[in-house]
Amino acid sequence: MVRRKLKVLLDQAKNLNQTRILLVSFLASACLFMTAFGLYTQLRVQVSINLDGIEQEVRTQAQTVEQLLQELQVPYTEHDLIEPGIDTEITAGMHIAWKKAVHITFYRYGEEEAHWTTADTVEEFLQEIDLPLQEGDILSLEPQSAISDSMSFELNHLAHEIVDEEQVVPYQTIRKNDSALLQGEEKVVTRGKAGKAKHQFLLTLKNGVVIERRLVETTVIEERRDEIIAVGTKTAVSRGNYIFSPRSILENVVLTAYSAGVVSTGKQPGDSGYGITRSGSTATQGRTIAVDPNVIPLGTWVYIEGIGLRRAEDTGSAIKGKKIDLYFDDHTTATKFGRKKGFKVYIIGKKKPDKK
Repeated sequence: MVRRKLKVLLDQAKNLNQTRILLVSFLASACLFMTAFGLYTQLRVQVSINLDGIEQEVRTQAQTVEQLLQELQVPYTEHDLIEPGIDTEITAGMHIAWKKAVHITFYRYGEEEAHWTTADTVEEFLQEIDLPLQEGDILSLEPQSAISDSMSFELNHLAHEIVDEEQVVPYQTIRKNDSALLQGEEKVVTRGKAGKAKHQFLLTLKNGVVIERRLVETTVIEERRDEIIAVGTKTAVSRGNYIFSPRSILENVVLTAYSAGVVSTGKQPGDSGYGITRSGSTATQGRTIAVDPNVIPLGTWVYIEGIGLRRAEDTGSAIKGKKIDLYFDDHTTATKFGRKKGFKVYIIGKKKPDKK
């Protein structure tokens, strides 16, 4: 009985000892945890941070702003606004701001520019790039328009300028019918003369380039004088014993003379073709003339003022332009005729005109 009680007492003492050991171990562990937690808490600091407009409070062990952004997994780039700078050391209670930059296209006076910006409005962007608006500047957007990624806008400059230009005013040619002149005849009644005028223009320039030109005023410096030409309408012509309607009239025609002899044609009586014209007819005084067929076609009847009716039947190497060679049977007579200027010649046609 005594032994049994003694064994119970020994077992109770043993259990009490183990409980004390466990309690001591728990208390020791708790002290270590509280110590470590206190040290951990003391190492972390609290800061405020604004991430692209969102304000929040965080506790961090980061040593610099850059480490904090990396810790928060912020996708910052070199173009973003970070205040203070990424190399700034973290201190308790400091405020940090990060604003993401956007990419825009800006047309400055016609030149394209690409920019990264953190400005909120167009006006702030212009301040950011130090570009104050001048008189005449026009924005494609309102200054308070919000900036967004990939947007584009323009800044143009409009200016106005007055310029004077002196110009020649060409004269006009006015043709008037005149029944006193034959059909085909023309006569200058008044010689034309160009005038001068000063034109004043209002120019509108966009970025230095003229986009509009408006006439404001015209001042005549020298009046123009139009040229007046009288045009013949008279159809019938009475010359000598003939009445005809000329197809055209040649002025200032030169007359010369020739014969069928060796001096004029290189041929003598009895030679082949002696006295035969280019048209095949026999040269006849008072009828045959040599002409330039480009001016008067062969076979055409003409009336030479002061000479009479003649027919274009022959040509000559020296007969060019407004020149006619009269045929004479006698070489001496042809020589005495010589060379005469200033004749008027009526071109009639292939049909011989009727006599009065």
